[in-house]
Order: sequence, then C-alpha cells, then structure tokens
Amino acid sequence: MINIQRSDYNPPSRHGRTLAATTPVNGAGPPPGFLAPRDALVLGSAEPGTRLTAALVRLGLNARMIDYDDVSLSARLLGPRPDLVIIDATTSATERAARLVLTTLFEGLRTLSVPVIAAMGTSGVAQSEVPLLVDDVLLPPHEAAEAVIRAALVSQRRGNTSAHLVSAGVLTVDIEGFRAWLSGEPVTLTYTEFQLLRLLLLNRGKVLTRQMLLNKIWGYDYLGGLRTVDVHIRRLRAKIEAHAPALIETVRHVGYRIPE
Repeated sequence: MINIQRSDYNPPSRHGRTLAATTPVNGAGPPPGFLAPRDALVLGSAEPGTRLTAALVRLGLNARMIDYDDVSLSARLLGPRPDLVIIDATTSATERAARLVLTTLFEGLRTLSVPVIAAMGTSGVAQSEVPLLVDDVLLPPHEAAEAVIRAALVSQRRGNTSAHLVSAGVLTVDIEGFRAWLSGEPVTLTYTEFQLLRLLLLNRGKVLTRQMLLNKIWGYDYLGGLRTVDVHIRRLRAKIEAHAPALIETVRHVGYRIPE
C-alpha cells in the first residue's frame, strides 16, 4: 500500500495538469511532469461520494457525481470520457452495486485505460471482489488528494497510454491503435474514414479544405475529384451522427472542421 503524506500535498493548478513534485510517496517525491487527472467521475452514494466530489473540485478538477439509483446511470456514465473514476464500495449495499457496475457498464471506460479506483470501507475488504476489478483502492478517510495521486500512478505504470487518445465530446480516438469509441462503445470505421477523423481531430478548430484532405489522405497524384472527400465525410457522419450529430462542421465552399 502506498503511503501518502497528505500534509505535504500540493494540489494541481486550475490551469494545468501537473502535480508539484514535492508530494512524498514512500519517502520520495514523484518525478517532474507527473500528470494529474483533470476530469473525474464519482459513482456512489451521498457519502462519501458527495464529499469526494466536492474535494476534487477544490483541488481544481472537473468532477461530477452519479448516484447508483440514477435511472439514466448507463447513459451518464458513458458520456464524455473522464481521466479518473472513483466508485463507492464502502458498505455492503454499495459494494454490490459497485460489482454490478464493474462487470457491466465499465467495459468501455476500461478499454480506454481510464484509472478506476474503489473507495472501500474498513470491514470485509479482504473478502471483497471489488479490489480485483479495479486499478487501486482508497481506504478511510478517502482523501481526494490520494485518489489523484493513485490515478496518476496508474497512468504512469501503463506508460501514459492515454497520451495516444484524442477526445471530442463523446468521441474518443486512439490515434496510434486505429480504434474509436462513441460514448464508450466501439465504432467500426474504414481505414479512410479513420484517417479523415484522425486528421480533423488533430487539427481541431482549424478548417481543412477539401483539397488539403484529398492530398493528405488520397495523395497528390490521386485522379478523383473533390467530391471524393464529400462522399467519405457523409459516410463517416452516418456512423457517428446518432451520438455526435454536430461533431463535424461543414464550412461552405471551403471544407470541414471539428470545433474546439
């Protein structure tokens, strides 16, 4: 178990994602550039969920909470991809709910390498299945600062896999693994459709002309016309518009863009 000296913790800046390198972990501070999560999701009951969510906000994170009893739990859980998920398993009731969620709804998030941390109670931890289904655990008093550090360490152990992920709303793309997800669900794209989406995502906010897209993807010696780009954009939109209808904008007489 990692020992966090909470009195020496410096919270992340609201304008960045880097933790100060003075936080002792087992007697040594993390290296410079230690990445902290920015967006967090807390799933659970009123306590400790409400307290943890408020504490994460005070640390500078964008944090939201979803109650196990929320009728739209599945839809809200698979919304914009968070950098950290904390689940409440502090009581026998919430532990049962956590196990159900971890074995069903979290498959999409775990595919995207989102660190999942369980807030456990003081009794029955050794017999619980929950620690085997998550990346790390928090024991009472469930400090938000400790959760942030544990999530960063999980990402660090994975070799910063999330650095290859680019997100826009409910869409997440693994630009090196040629994979894409909408609201946590895999979406099947052709090679050309993926290249179009990847190029637009990597140039978010910029208008890419049809000629530019044609040259980049089909090559300068391609004999087809600019309508080729329009046809493939239309096919791409057909696959994503149910979840992200306004993701790709058309700039009339110019080209396409994904807004910031």
